[in-house]
Amino acid sequence: MFVVGLAVLLYPALSDYVNSLYQAQEVEYYHEAVEQADDSEFEGMLEEARRYNMRLYEKQNRYKMSDEELQEYQALLRPGQSDVIGVLEVPLINVRLPIYHGTDEAVLQVGIGHIEGTSLPVGGLGSHSALSGHRGLPSAKLLSNLDRVGIGDTFTVSVLREVLTYEVDQVLIVDPDVMAPLALVQDKDYVTLVTCTPYGVNSHRMLVRGVRIEPVEEEEELEEPIAADAVQDAPEEEGVKVKSSVELRLRFALIAITAVILILLICVLLNDKGNDGRSE
Repeated sequence: MFVVGLAVLLYPALSDYVNSLYQAQEVEYYHEAVEQADDSEFEGMLEEARRYNMRLYEKQNRYKMSDEELQEYQALLRPGQSDVIGVLEVPLINVRLPIYHGTDEAVLQVGIGHIEGTSLPVGGLGSHSALSGHRGLPSAKLLSNLDRVGIGDTFTVSVLREVLTYEVDQVLIVDPDVMAPLALVQDKDYVTLVTCTPYGVNSHRMLVRGVRIEPVEEEEELEEPIAADAVQDAPEEEGVKVKSSVELRLRFALIAITAVILILLICVLLNDKGNDGRSE
């Protein structure tokens, strides 16, 4: 019974760890796919996404999509046919998560979902993207700590080779069916983070809206010149190290979880055998 209780206690931590490794791996694969895209492909994907965003103004109900519109939407912003369309980072709560098309449960179990009918997160005046994530899952933290983010805090959205910075200017608690706060505003560039609240009850939605700002540039320290070949080789070498590290940790975590499951099975079998022996 002790082992069973220990496994129950360890499950959330182990599961969250495995999920975090998977998320890190997805982010790294996405950045690799972006780096492999040539300039013309990169500009083409951005332009298609911006045209899509402009067409949202023409729709009476942009949240209702036909099969054809849904197919078009799901094909956008996919470098190298990646399932990831961007990366959300919220430094205050140590969040770095992949963004996917749509808000299916399979997506929300592992990352951030882009709410269909809102602008794709490529920035630009008149755009308002909504990104949704779960709170309180036993298997992953995701946006569990979003309530700690307040007015003046910042987050970023990385899409292709663009990094867009947003400063929180509004936090609302609304009923699940209230969509007015996600309205498009001609002269604003918004991204709203959406999650359930209160924690564990999930009867309402928390909307943390950010308005686009220019990032504050840090002063660069003067350094000795670095050889050109070293500059070119370093990112690739670093990428290989990061990828290998993530994969190794993921394998280790899976082995650890498998070992825990095997121990549990053995304990259950031994317990059943002991009960049978006593009954005889």
